[in-house]
Amino acid sequence: MASAAQIADRRREDARFRLLELAKLGVVGAPKVVRRHEADITIHCAGKDPVAEDKQKALLSAIEIVVAAGHAITDLTVYLSDDANVQTIAFVGSTAGDREPTIFLGGKAGKTSCKAKGDQPVVIQGGIGAGGRERGIADQQYDGTAHWFGNPKRLALMEATMIHELGHVLHEQHDPSMFWDLKASVIPPAVAGSGWLNAALDVSQYATKGPLEFVAEVFTGRLLGKVYAATVDNAYAAANGP
Repeated sequence: MASAAQIADRRREDARFRLLELAKLGVVGAPKVVRRHEADITIHCAGKDPVAEDKQKALLSAIEIVVAAGHAITDLTVYLSDDANVQTIAFVGSTAGDREPTIFLGGKAGKTSCKAKGDQPVVIQGGIGAGGRERGIADQQYDGTAHWFGNPKRLALMEATMIHELGHVLHEQHDPSMFWDLKASVIPPAVAGSGWLNAALDVSQYATKGPLEFVAEVFTGRLLGKVYAATVDNAYAAANGP
């Protein structure tokens, strides 16, 4: 497992990539700070994101779902952007002791990945994405939400996306050694032998991208009421998911 020195090095590298993402944002408005469960949620909006309000609603709703499931939320910084070049991603590293997680919700955060034509959902839960885009739990939530006033389908998708990113944050806080090994594509024997990839087919296409995404997808699915087979639960436990 990753040593303390390796964890520190990987956190510094993660913080460097966070700075690169920040550089994509351009003009960032004054932050809005929302207090939730003894944590300060600092929200920055870059540019004129037309769905910034929905992203904020989804963010705060996701936090309530995570806390209701028994997880503690720490101070968090979130950047909202309508720029498609800005990723939807969580950073949990640090350079000088700054361990406040940072989450970016980029221009693709509110857009579903459509199913490929002729896809067979029984092969991969939720179906396979069209145009090379992977489908995840967020897409499954979009599919399963009724269309109504106020675009609840988009809100459901964003909410699941935010839970997924919080899942990464909580995984790192729960087991830094496991998280940073998996982030560096160092797969511990227990994870390698857990059958996580086959189990991922019962979760989502996005879960097959790697053990870290598998953990975040299972975390999201569980909190949104999905019940998985023992093969999924065992693989999740092997990766010490939160």
